[in-house]
This record gives sequence, C-alpha cells and structure tokens, in this order.
Amino acid sequence: LIRQPLCNLVGNQDQGKTSLRSAISGETQGNVVIIDNDTFKQQHPNFDELVKLYEKDVVKYVTPYSNRMTEAIISRLRDKGYNLVIEGTGRTTDVPIQTATMLQAKDYEKKMYVMAVPKINSYLGTIERYETMYADDPMTARATPKQAHDIVVKNLPTNLETLHKTGLFSDIRLYNREGVKLYSSLQPPTPPIPKTPKLPGI
Repeated sequence: LIRQPLCNLVGNQDQGKTSLRSAISGETQGNVVIIDNDTFKQQHPNFDELVKLYEKDVVKYVTPYSNRMTEAIISRLRDKGYNLVIEGTGRTTDVPIQTATMLQAKDYEKKMYVMAVPKINSYLGTIERYETMYADDPMTARATPKQAHDIVVKNLPTNLETLHKTGLFSDIRLYNREGVKLYSSLQPPTPPIPKTPKLPGI
C-alpha cells in the first residue's frame, strides 16, 4: 500500500500559527515537516553585514535568498514524499497555486488551512509580533504597516474563493486562534434555523 503524501498550505499573518500547527500535527501524528520562509532570512550568508547597511529594511534584501531556499527545500522533500506544512500569508494566489501545481505532479493531497480572526485582533497580533522581535533584536525588528495588513485582510476572502475554484485543494479550512475548526469546504455550513413566525395576539 503506497501512502499518498499530504501537504498543508497555511495562510495567515496573525500570531495563531501554533494553533494551526497543533491541528495539523494532530491529524498527522506529528509526521510532518514545517517549512516557514521567514526562518531562512537570517540564514543569508551576509545577513549581519546587510543588517548594518539596511537595518529594518534588510528583509527585502534577504527575501530572494529565503525564497530560493524555500523552493529548494520543498522540491527536495517533495521528491522524497514527506508530509509538508508550508506557511504563507495568503497575500496573493500566485504562490499557493504554483506550489500546489508543483506538488500535484507528485500525487500530493493538498489542503489549505487559514487562521480566521477579527480584523482588529489580526492587526494587534502583528504589533505583538513586532514587540517580540524588537525585544530580541531592535535593529531588524520591522512592523507591519497597517495599510499593508488591511489589504491582505480585504483580499483574503477573494483569494480563498479563487483557490477553491482551481480544484487544486481537497479541502480549505478556517480555524480560530484556539485551534477550533470554524469551516471546511467539505462540510458546507448548516443553514440557520428559520424563526417561527409570531402568531397574532401572542
């Protein structure tokens, strides 16, 4: 019996990654490799020198490197049939579609997990993340501009609809910060129970 490998694409810019990881880990019994593009940024061979030159703007100078690292690792692990969790922001549909198409060639089952939180809570989460980064290294801590955050939030529903229509994903799920599943495209929401009309005179 050949096991079909699984890939979960995680989209969020909130601090709820731990909840999503826990939900996925529970389904896979922990048999999964997590790939987070951000973790490769500081692995740039000239990172310290670039920080001295660009400080908070260093991210845009190391992102091409982290993107190449991410693509290379996905390709290597894909060829070996590992279960994968690939993290992103959901800012665009191009990267998820490209990644899912690449994995489809290796017969992966692909699911999309998304953190669903109120807009204000999501933005506050980016501030909390910035404060944590600042405490660790003030020179490289970089806040998320509110306008950029709000654009992602505004586009996310449309992006998810686009991804769903591609047919590349067997399931698209929404979770809250507590790790509770709010929605699955395999289980349409139950329609609300209609209210009983009030009889005259009662």
